[in-house]
Amino acid sequence: MDTSVNIKEVDKFAAIANEWWDPTGKFKPLHQYNPLRIDYITRQCGRVFKPKNQELPLKGLRILDVGCGGGILCEALAKLGADVTGIDAAPESIEVAKHHAAQEGLKIKYFSLTAEALHEQKQTFDVVTCLEVIEHVDNVTDFVATLSNLTQKNGVMFWSTINRTPGSYLKAIVGAEYILRLLPRGTHDHARFVKPSELRRYLAASGCELLDVQGVNYSPFSQKFTYTENLDTNYLAVARKN
Repeated sequence: MDTSVNIKEVDKFAAIANEWWDPTGKFKPLHQYNPLRIDYITRQCGRVFKPKNQELPLKGLRILDVGCGGGILCEALAKLGADVTGIDAAPESIEVAKHHAAQEGLKIKYFSLTAEALHEQKQTFDVVTCLEVIEHVDNVTDFVATLSNLTQKNGVMFWSTINRTPGSYLKAIVGAEYILRLLPRGTHDHARFVKPSELRRYLAASGCELLDVQGVNYSPFSQKFTYTENLDTNYLAVARKN
């Protein structure tokens, strides 16, 4: 079966799977970023699906998280009422996710498989999320097409990745990995970063329309992620399946 999975990238995260839920460990930036990611997903879903339950704004939505890791995003989505499925190519991460969800009393469906394998099961979802993943896969065009196939008509996809600019090399690699040591060295490859214009083309080729792109800034002083108009480094995006 053809797959966009990069085995070296999967092994890299599998080796540190036991640290997914340590808020001070190697995944500390994801824990810090998660509230902003959830805010973006919730607001954009609100515009598309018009939720009736304000306390559980994602209630009734079937959401797939591709490359879910240890379940940091999945658990937050489930707590807002979503029916969540998480998939990851690393079985070590899936075991961590299952164990933590059980501890939290959350009913989340986790599977160690690829997006391509799930597509073969003919499943579709209202929402597909792919956050901090696209820069780690091979065959990006095919990967985006697969996620489009997993999204039902008029459903939405969420993306979070890093723009390929000189500034992102300085911030996301030199700064984050070597100076501030927010991430393990070698986490990112600048050549794999995806420009918003490229993402738009990949989506259009898969029958999807990019609805919004939102820049994200990280302050090493406050250790917080915030929205910004600058798309130079991190950005969030939402697209709709036409």
